[in-house]
Amino acid sequence: MVVGDTVVFSGGSQVTALGLADGKVRWQASMDDKLLWTGLVSAGATLVAGTSDGRVVGLDAHSGAVRFVTPIPRGDITVWAVAVVGDTVLAYDDDSDVTGISAGTGAVRWTLKADAHFPGAMAALGSDAAIWLGSGDLAVIDPASGKEVRPRIHDGAKAMLDLPGQPPLLVVAAPGSLRALDPGGRQVWSTPLPVAAQFLAASGDALVASDFDGKIAGYRLSG
Repeated sequence: MVVGDTVVFSGGSQVTALGLADGKVRWQASMDDKLLWTGLVSAGATLVAGTSDGRVVGLDAHSGAVRFVTPIPRGDITVWAVAVVGDTVLAYDDDSDVTGISAGTGAVRWTLKADAHFPGAMAALGSDAAIWLGSGDLAVIDPASGKEVRPRIHDGAKAMLDLPGQPPLLVVAAPGSLRALDPGGRQVWSTPLPVAAQFLAASGDALVASDFDGKIAGYRLSG
């Protein structure tokens, strides 16, 4: 991920930041024997990731200094995915449970037996969090408490993306269609999706969906 004038990436137990202009190493951080199992996710001035031994780590985005290392309540199991909604880090583990952790302090706020769906798709829906469940629905929870705050949304997906704006939207890549939901869970738009999307990304007014076979579908978000 890009943080200011650096690009930061992880591999194994090490995180490295390179200058965008010259490619020189700005800083490196080692997690010792803690294998970083997820990608890095931004939580303001902190970068967070999950490990293969049941921990969530937080690094200072500008120096690489370790801010916290938090064991999840279920112990030494893989953390498959992390997401950030508001000031809460969501961590999905090998038991299909989700743990809420303070992005500022690393303290555990709650744990939820969610029956979340592998690989742990989680994203923001306005100020709430949407979690993809084994049923295929999306549970909408308060990220501060872990409580469900509204009825579940049908036809969730493993590929979801937050789009900032007024209002902010959640794009969901359901089978055969790409749809955007407003913070109330209401559909704003829908369009056909010709690929089995595994990943979504957006920049400017462009959005792309890609699959494991290298197929890409591109969309214009305005006009």
